[in-house]
Amino acid sequence: MFLIESGALEGRIDVHFYKPEFFELENRIKKLGIEFSNLKKLSKKIFSGVTPLSGGDAYTDKENGIMFVRSGDYSDQNEIAFEDLIYLKKEVHKQKMKHSQLQKNDILIAIVGATIGKVGVYKFDFEANINQAICAVRLKENTNPDFVHCFLLTNVGQKFLDRIKRPVARANINLDEIGSLQIPILPLATQSAIVAIFQTAYESKKAKETEAKELLASIDAYLLEMLGIVLPQKVKTPKTFFVNFSQVQGNRFDPFYHKTEFKALEKSLQNGKYEVVKLGNYLQNISYGASVKNEYVDDTQGGIPFLRISDLKRNQINVKEIVYLSSTMRKELGNCFVQENDFLISRSGTTGVVAMVDKSVDGFAYGSFMIKFVLKENAPINKNFLSYYLNSEIMQIIVERNRIGAIQGNITIPTIRNFEIPLPPLSVQEEIALYISGIRSRAKALGEEAKNEIEKAKLLVEEMILG
Repeated sequence: MFLIESGALEGRIDVHFYKPEFFELENRIKKLGIEFSNLKKLSKKIFSGVTPLSGGDAYTDKENGIMFVRSGDYSDQNEIAFEDLIYLKKEVHKQKMKHSQLQKNDILIAIVGATIGKVGVYKFDFEANINQAICAVRLKENTNPDFVHCFLLTNVGQKFLDRIKRPVARANINLDEIGSLQIPILPLATQSAIVAIFQTAYESKKAKETEAKELLASIDAYLLEMLGIVLPQKVKTPKTFFVNFSQVQGNRFDPFYHKTEFKALEKSLQNGKYEVVKLGNYLQNISYGASVKNEYVDDTQGGIPFLRISDLKRNQINVKEIVYLSSTMRKELGNCFVQENDFLISRSGTTGVVAMVDKSVDGFAYGSFMIKFVLKENAPINKNFLSYYLNSEIMQIIVERNRIGAIQGNITIPTIRNFEIPLPPLSVQEEIALYISGIRSRAKALGEEAKNEIEKAKLLVEEMILG
């Protein structure tokens, strides 16, 4: 609990805005005697866009449209995820949305939802527009947008943004509040030095991330080489082709399942170094997850940790955003709990994502969009090898082939039982698993180093500004 004098109120009465930590930062800055100015004074224009009706006639294709940038489409490294963009019709961009057209060097700030506080700079010459979840700030000529961007990325800048957001069900910041953000007024040479520090950090971060991606990308090639499997050259299935009746008898009749490239892959798998076995022959148990209402409780209420499909990643389970069900639902969950060394596989959405359960999630419940399977105790299969193989490129193609359902494809228990697995001797499986684990560990370490590059840059910049 804390008290605020009525004379100290600044137009808002929510508790978050007046948290003591914000006043402590403000007082610390005042004592340093640094000159600050708000964004409204430094800018020519502060604006946001709108979002035309989803699936409506405001949209078109890439060749005929204007880029429509949403908060998930840009990064703090000033990159745009072009592959995920949607496009507006030119007349919508020029007429209905003429007031939210972007220009090069506009600062982008996410002001609604989960990405609130995300900051970037639009660094492109292409015409573009934004939705209402983004605020764009167009600075006056004597203010360096790259410096303002860097400052807002620091812990101090993010603290300023955190203070003005409204922590309601869907957090938001309005344009006037963005205009009130305080930016330090520093000599141009100091601004340039700060920008250079961030640029160096981002280059180092990018190099480490690239190295990590290359390491992870090498796993499939290594795995296939060790198994003696040569992927067939990609050949497009002709518009018409024939399949013998004996090949479809008791199987699927749809043309997709019998495409030429799937048949070629099937043959490559059979021609590998090792015997190919059905996964179902080595399973002790396999079952669907629980279909329960998503009514979550606070974990302090003694809730049951509940794994959702979004928590399932390839070869790992991420519990950073774990939710909890009421303990009264234990009976309703039945046997839908995992134990260490069980496997989970996604059966819908991004289908075929597999992870082995480790000790940290032992006893968690799991949802209906996943299937759990357990190996027999005497199965001659290294669990890590199995997890790596089931997440390999070749298995992703096999899963894609076996998906059923026209709208949201999914896989079933019979499909998983019929997965074909090359089975080398245990010693070879262990060698493969150990090597891939080493690659993943190195890639993870590089990822952590990449994050630390930016954190070090932020601390250095804060020291330059605040001492």
